[in-house]
Amino acid sequence: MYEKFNRSVFLKQVVRQAGDSQKPFRDALAALRDGNPTPEHFHLLCTRIQNRLPPSDVIGFEDALRIYRTNDQVNAYNREHLEKIQKPIINIACDSTGRESNKAASR
Repeated sequence: MYEKFNRSVFLKQVVRQAGDSQKPFRDALAALRDGNPTPEHFHLLCTRIQNRLPPSDVIGFEDALRIYRTNDQVNAYNREHLEKIQKPIINIACDSTGRESNKAASR
């Protein structure tokens, strides 16, 4: 099955968090990714915790990026939304064993 996937897509441009007003959020996400968030990043992210926001604000974030503490939480969210679209899906397990798999940024 995997042989039918013959094209790679590399995303190089930030779209959702574009613009100067989103720079603090981009910086916080990068710091989380790199494992070195500051107290300022923590405080910024705490301002957008869903259960601390009024319902009128929460509605505006239906399609927003979400950050979860565990993969189980991510999987539950993804499953819930995949069920809502009512389209067939396929789960493909893979191993990083290709000729240049050691060069992949994520394994």
